[in-house]
Amino acid sequence: MPRQDYTIRPATDVDADALTELKVRMGDQHHAYDPEVWAEGDRTADGWRREFAEHLRAENVRVLVAESSSGECVGLVTCRVDEAPYERAARRAGLIGELIIHPAHQRRGLGARLAEAALEALGELGADDVTLHVAVRNAQAVRFYERLGFRIIMHRMFMRLRPADG
Repeated sequence: MPRQDYTIRPATDVDADALTELKVRMGDQHHAYDPEVWAEGDRTADGWRREFAEHLRAENVRVLVAESSSGECVGLVTCRVDEAPYERAARRAGLIGELIIHPAHQRRGLGARLAEAALEALGELGADDVTLHVAVRNAQAVRFYERLGFRIIMHRMFMRLRPADG
């Protein structure tokens, strides 16, 4: 694929279908990492559409889109700021919810550009620090976030108490 220019911009209602497709793709990836924990992406599409609409209305949330020179949405990042939990030192906690790049557009610096835009947006929203979650089995993403300056401070653990439905 030839080199393209990308624009990072705030998401709008018009982006719902394209961003849902990216979110489904990420859901499938996480399902492949651990199907006991993660639903397949297509099962999450309706939930994401509702969440996306809520994100666009929320004052403490930003959804940013990476748009190719052809006008296609090829990446997204969501971020929010809330009051930090009592055990955290900071007053306002930033969270990067997800950062997704379509595979055909990866390894072009687009993830770093979206992350930088999210960090800037979180700063503008008053965040004192930023956390995110990354799948343990996604070594590429762990390395990416470490290169950006993030560090692992906790491991999130899971155990099923009842058999999964289906």
